[in-house]
Amino acid sequence: DNYKAWHEMASVLMRDACVKQNGGRLYEGPVRVSVRFYGARATADVDNLVKSCFDAANGMIFRDDRQVVELHAYKLDGPFKAGAARTEVEIVPGTAQRP
Repeated sequence: DNYKAWHEMASVLMRDACVKQNGGRLYEGPVRVSVRFYGARATADVDNLVKSCFDAANGMIFRDDRQVVELHAYKLDGPFKAGAARTEVEIVPGTAQRP
């Protein structure tokens, strides 16, 4: 199943990033998240894309996605070369910023 393979790969990549950026420690408190989806399918709903990322991040970067207090998500279209589609996730500790 493609989703299961993607989920396993994404979890490993997120864990590797957590080790590099946070010494392998999971974020314990509130976090702010920015996610950019480059070249996602035109029919993909951004909320479903975010949910997939959060499912992969649970237990790898933060304990649970309930810790997310602020979220910015972008689905960016454009001509991407084969294999250039990607997802970038930025997670920082902290409380929500007031608009």
